[in-house]
Amino acid sequence: MTDEKLQEFKAILLKEKAHILKELEKNSQEVSENVLDQSQEGPLDPEVASDLFEQERNLVERDYLQYELREVERALQLLEEGKYGYSVVSGKPIPLERLQALPWATRLVEEEELINRV
Repeated sequence: MTDEKLQEFKAILLKEKAHILKELEKNSQEVSENVLDQSQEGPLDPEVASDLFEQERNLVERDYLQYELREVERALQLLEEGKYGYSVVSGKPIPLERLQALPWATRLVEEEELINRV
């Protein structure tokens, strides 16, 4: 992969990292607001069930965002190490089309499918 292409991917990954961090901040604020709402409502308030559902949704979203952030940071680390674009499993080159679709991909599609089956 050319240095120019690597710089393009680095810019994409950095932009994605900034986006995820912004979403995590927004999510954190929503969780805090939800907890505050719950503390102000009585236990028999009908809003409590809705608030609990919203809190659970926010926590699941936060977990996914944190996972995604780790993947993006891992890809950036591989880029810095000169290993970006190669599978961490087999060392084979990851097709450019896959990296364009999922810039933080660290495995070939076949390898990912094997891991997800287990």
